[in-house]
Amino acid sequence: MSTLENAPLVEVMLEIFWEVKVDYDYNNLQYLIGDLFTEIKNKYPVRNAVYDSTIPPMELLTHRPLHRYRKLKDGYPLIQIGPGLITVNTVNQNYDWDTFKIEIEFVIDALSRLDTFGIDKVKTRLTYFDFVKDNFEKDNRIEYLANKMNFELNQNIITDKSKTKAFNFNIAFQYENNTINYILKDRKIDDELGVWLEYAVTSDSELKFNKISILKWAEKAHDKCRDIFYKTFDGILLKQFGE
Repeated sequence: MSTLENAPLVEVMLEIFWEVKVDYDYNNLQYLIGDLFTEIKNKYPVRNAVYDSTIPPMELLTHRPLHRYRKLKDGYPLIQIGPGLITVNTVNQNYDWDTFKIEIEFVIDALSRLDTFGIDKVKTRLTYFDFVKDNFEKDNRIEYLANKMNFELNQNIITDKSKTKAFNFNIAFQYENNTINYILKDRKIDDELGVWLEYAVTSDSELKFNKISILKWAEKAHDKCRDIFYKTFDGILLKQFGE
C-alpha cells in the first residue's frame, strides 16, 4: 500500500473486464476507443497505442490493453482499454486510496455515457504490486521470508536450506465471492535484487456495471488488500516503511 514514507508500492491497478462474445465486439472496439477519448480528453489528453507496429489477432488480445490514456506524457495515473477490458493504474508517488477512487469513478461515468459501450455485467480485479530491495546476504531466501514477511515454508525434501537460490509462489484463496491471489517471487529490477509481491482480489461473480456496485466492491477489496499488506510486513519491514 502507500501513504507510508518509504512504501514498497510499485503500482496499483483496478481492472474491469467483460465477456467478449462475437466479432462485433472486436469490430466495435475502435469506435469505443475513440468515443472514450472524446469523453476523457480534457483530463487525459495524452494517448498512445500499446502496440506500435503489427497488432496481434484480436482473439489473442482479449482482456489485454491496446490503448492508453494519460494526463501527462509517460505519467500516472493512466487508463488502459482493450477487448473486454478497461483498467485504471497509478504508482506509489501518486497513490492514496481516496484519490485513486476518484479516477475509478471518473472512468465508470465516462463509459456509462457511451453508446458504444453498453455492457451490463462485469467482473473486477484490484491488484497491488510491491517490491522490497534486498540482496539476501544476511538471510537465505527462505529465512528472509519467515523473518521479515511472515511467510514460512516447511519442507523436508531439500535439507541444505542455505543453498536456496530462488523462490516463486502463487497461492489462491477463496474470500467470500472473490478469489485472492498472493504471489511472492525473487526478482531483479534495475539490477537490484529483492522480493516482488502481488496480491489481488478478483470478483468470482459478475457485478452490475454502475458506479455504486463497482465502488462498493472496490472499497471492500481495498480493505482486504490493506489487511494483507500489514500482515505480510508486520515487524522489521513495516518499521522501515515508516509505520
